[in-house]
Amino acid sequence: MAPVRRTLAALPDRVLAHILGFLDAEDVMVMEHVSRRVRRVARSRWLMRFTRVHFTHPPDVVAAFLHGARASAISELDLNNCVQLSCAAIKACIGACVNLTSLKCVNTRLYPSALLDVTRTQVRHLTRLDWSLPNAPRCRRHARELLQRLRSDGGDLGLGFLQYMYVEAVAVAANTNLLRYVLKKCPSLASVHFHERDGGKSSLASFLLRAYVRRAQWNALTYTQERVPDVRSMTIPLGFQWFVEIDIVKALQADVNLYGNMTARKRPQSVRSCVTFVHPFIVQNTQGLSQLLISIDDMWVTAHLLDMAETDGNLHELRALTLRTFHGPSGWQRNTPDLYATQLSGFLQAFRALQELNLVSFHFETFFDCSVILANAGMKGLRSLSLPACAIRHDEQLKRLSRAPFTLRELDIRGRRAAGKRVCAQCDDASTCTSDCLESMLLLSPLERLTLCDLPNVSSLNFLLRCKVDEMRLCNLGLWSMRNRMSFWAIKQVCAEVRSLKLESHDLPEDLRFLNDLVPAPHLRRLCITTSAVQRQLRATLLTFVRGLFPALHTLHVHTLSPSDAFQLIWTRLPGARNGIYKKRVLSTDQRQLCATCDYTGLAKPLR
Repeated sequence: MAPVRRTLAALPDRVLAHILGFLDAEDVMVMEHVSRRVRRVARSRWLMRFTRVHFTHPPDVVAAFLHGARASAISELDLNNCVQLSCAAIKACIGACVNLTSLKCVNTRLYPSALLDVTRTQVRHLTRLDWSLPNAPRCRRHARELLQRLRSDGGDLGLGFLQYMYVEAVAVAANTNLLRYVLKKCPSLASVHFHERDGGKSSLASFLLRAYVRRAQWNALTYTQERVPDVRSMTIPLGFQWFVEIDIVKALQADVNLYGNMTARKRPQSVRSCVTFVHPFIVQNTQGLSQLLISIDDMWVTAHLLDMAETDGNLHELRALTLRTFHGPSGWQRNTPDLYATQLSGFLQAFRALQELNLVSFHFETFFDCSVILANAGMKGLRSLSLPACAIRHDEQLKRLSRAPFTLRELDIRGRRAAGKRVCAQCDDASTCTSDCLESMLLLSPLERLTLCDLPNVSSLNFLLRCKVDEMRLCNLGLWSMRNRMSFWAIKQVCAEVRSLKLESHDLPEDLRFLNDLVPAPHLRRLCITTSAVQRQLRATLLTFVRGLFPALHTLHVHTLSPSDAFQLIWTRLPGARNGIYKKRVLSTDQRQLCATCDYTGLAKPLR
């Protein structure tokens, strides 16, 4: 211990605090016994200013850590997904943080009454609040009773300084009425992000739009939905009217109904993240936005993209872009491919700071090679890219992307869903996005996330050999890609590094014995398997079987696609639960990230 004391004594306080920041809460509390100075630094704002609690932290450790002088030093507290803590424990932890200015408590057991009681009596200087309103029957009843009590008591909720709010909710009547009341008690609110679970077009979304327009100090509004598997799901309703010169509430409501993903800002001038190129063409400024979704009514109006690039001097500040078309390529495109490519290239060159680009619904005919345009667009900061199947027609295209000035961290390639409306003939072509076309995937490695969805021409996964991927999602690929032992051998090579894995296919074997071919996977923490059925004799021992294969696993989802023989297993290793097992979905993000393989590339994102 003496050498440790001498080493620590030689370090400046800020350096010591930085080192302690890499330790778990338990280790920090142990280090406090080294000396009084270490104890003082361990409880200082240098270390405790921002504190995040993970759902794997034991409840007794959290309670001991968020207490006394340590709690008083916290100004930003992140309790998102901490379902291991009871409502009373969370309330006590928050109440101890008397200097708190930012609180994140999405997907916890904290009741709204307990939260508002703390903000009203103990934590009255919040400037940011992230919270959620669940849909369980007792939660709906609780919300109704709380609203009645608040209305009868009157008074403020201690949210007078609140400037930013993120809220996740199922927009049932009880939650809608409570959230309306809370928003009215936030006079300084300048920005709201509302994420709606399980649906859309609710009265709550309409209320938020009207309140946003009516309240002058409310500058920004972001609306996202749970069910956005990709921009292919955004369809134009029959008889839809394009709004041009109408009031802003109707325009925003149109964006919500059509896209389910939008951002609007009032200052420095009124802007929306959704732009539609229709006739007559109107240039919209994008100042103040971070993402942009551009829908093109007909491909001939791509000439106006250059007009926008020349007129809007703020495109170079955008971080995320989504391009989509309502119709397939026109005859004008086929007759003038070079001009079309030049126009699109010139437009993309205006996005110098772009980090995310979503082209899943921007389809390409054979005359157009998107990899050439992307490689020459000068987007050096591009990190996430989503492409349609028709963008990958030969092996050279991935090679060009690997030689581009940007380094991809996330790659998402999606084909046309079988039940979807036919838009692009190339996506259905048998030569599009085959295993041979993906042969150069190794050149893009390492990747933080790789998603391949609805690609029936992928017959083998050998292109994954020697690739390094942190998170991999493979859904509805070719028949033999999921029944071929060599394919699972390729997945096994990736599993040596992978932390999160999603496999979905009607063709996965019902006995799930293919999981034996994926070991060892020492770092695998999240696993989701979706197959047509699971053998009945395997269901009782399935959890034991999978846990024995993957010792580091803390989240397991098994789903079946057959409605006549439905089966679902949701398991999470959680401290404090009986036998360490929590048979409920812990992370609210698992539904969209693992199960639905959502693609928010280029779009406004809910909590990740």
